[in-house]
Amino acid sequence: IPNISADMILPTFWQFLITFGRSGSHWAQVAIIRELEPTGLQRLSDAQIKLGENAAATVSLKKLLAKDWPSRFGNVHSDARNKLAALDKKAD
Repeated sequence: IPNISADMILPTFWQFLITFGRSGSHWAQVAIIRELEPTGLQRLSDAQIKLGENAAATVSLKKLLAKDWPSRFGNVHSDARNKLAALDKKAD
């Protein structure tokens, strides 16, 4: 089992089972509880994309872009921009 915090276990479990509908609501809660970390919004946008909820995913990705994340989180902004570009291509 990977080293994950207790509040991330349930959404990770639902996502593992490919029940992204359930994981999405849990990732939304993680995004609220752990607002100083991008993981909740990243996983929420992933679940929304899998569910075809592109408008909601766009909102989540724009929230990621609106914050300045510490460098320890990696390329949060570039990843979000890449996902937004992919969503734009789908829309065309």
